[in-house]
Amino acid sequence: MKQISKILVPTDLTEHSRRALSYSCWLSAEEGAALLVLHIANELNAWEYYSDDLPIAGLEGKSWPLDRVLSEASLDLTRFLEPSMTELKQAGNVSKRVALGAIAEQIAAVAEEEKADRIVMSPRRHRRLRHLLFGS
Repeated sequence: MKQISKILVPTDLTEHSRRALSYSCWLSAEEGAALLVLHIANELNAWEYYSDDLPIAGLEGKSWPLDRVLSEASLDLTRFLEPSMTELKQAGNVSKRVALGAIAEQIAAVAEEEKADRIVMSPRRHRRLRHLLFGS
């Protein structure tokens, strides 16, 4: 079996992705692999809406600079990782990265660029009605 040298963990900063982070920390510690935590910043966060009159009258928007969007996303990722610091310390070589763009494409691009051997992702969130109608 091939030795795992790098694990990529994409996160959307939800509790569902915290489970994937926890598992990847354990796997990283067991295999002695480097761990890369990736967060894809939402492009909608690059817009700040404001209105001089009433919010109902209409929305005018201005975009944030991309460096501000990335720095805000990096702060969010740091806040997300704080409760998991003991697990992250056990994993050893841990790094974090923030990217901006389409989620699936960015995950694939970073995995290829970083030569990740494994990608650990949490299960997708389903709403209860959708889950009842369509299954898991």
